Amino acid sequence: MLAAVPLVCALLYAAGSHGLKGALGRGASPASVNAASNFFMAALALPLLGLLVVRPASPDFPGLAAAVGAGVLLFVGRLFTLHALRWGDLSVVAPLLASKTLFVAGLTLITGTGEITPRMGLAALLASMAVIFLQRGPATHARPRAAAILLAVAASVFYALSDVIVQACARPLGIGLFLPVMFCTLAALVPFTRPSPLPSTARKPALAGSFVVGLQTTAMVFAIGLSGQATLLNILYSTRSLWAVLIDGWHGSARGFLASRLAGAALLTAAVVLASWKE
Repeated sequence: MLAAVPLVCALLYAAGSHGLKGALGRGASPASVNAASNFFMAALALPLLGLLVVRPASPDFPGLAAAVGAGVLLFVGRLFTLHALRWGDLSVVAPLLASKTLFVAGLTLITGTGEITPRMGLAALLASMAVIFLQRGPATHARPRAAAILLAVAASVFYALSDVIVQACARPLGIGLFLPVMFCTLAALVPFTRPSPLPSTARKPALAGSFVVGLQTTAMVFAIGLSGQATLLNILYSTRSLWAVLIDGWHGSARGFLASRLAGAALLTAAVVLASWKE
C-alpha cells in the first residue's frame, strides 16, 4: 500500500511545481512562494498529533533536535529549489532533484557504512550523462540554465540530509510528534526570508501549486517515517523526473528539447535505481 504513495506523489510534485513555476513567472518571489508552501505543509502535518493518542511518544531532546534539524534542511532545500525554478525550466530542475537519492548513497560512503561498487560507478556515469542531456536548450539561456542546475543539485544535497535524519529518527521519536515539529519548523523560519505579498496575477497558481507540493511532501515524509524504507520509496518517487519533463513539454516551454530531456530524466532515474537497489 505504501508503495503507491511515492508514485502518486511523483505526479503531484510535477503538477504542483508547474504551478509554482508559473507563479514565479508572474512576479512572485521565491520567498513568497516558499512561505505559502511551508504554511500548507505545517497545516497538513499538525493533525498527525492525533496519532499521539493512539501511540504516545516520549519526547527527548535528541529526537526533537533531529526533527528541527530536518525541518531546517528541508527549508533551505525548498529555497534552493524555487530559485532554481526561477532560473530554469521544470524539465531541467525536477529531474536533477531526483539525484538526492544518489547523495544519500554518497553520504553512506562518507560515513563508512558502505563501499564503492561497480554498480555505484555505473550510476555515477549515468547521472553525468543525464546532466548532459538535461542541460540542452537555447544557447541564449545557457547561463540561467547552468545556475538552475547548480541550485537544483544544491537542493538535492539538503533534501538528502533531511531524508537521512527522517529515516533514522522519526520512528524512534514517533511520527505523530516528529513530523509536526519538523514542518512547524519550516513555518517558523518563514519570517527570516521576509516574503513579500503575492502579486494578484500569481496568487492562484502560487496557492494551488503550494498546496499540491505541500500535500505530496507531507505524504512522502510520512511514508518514509512510517516505513523506514527511504531507499525504496525514493526509487519510486524518482519517476517525478519523467512526469516533469512530459508536463513541461506538453505546455510548450521545453517542447523543442523534449526528447533530449526525457532521455536525461530516464538516465537519471536509472542511476537512482542502480545506486539504491538492494540485492
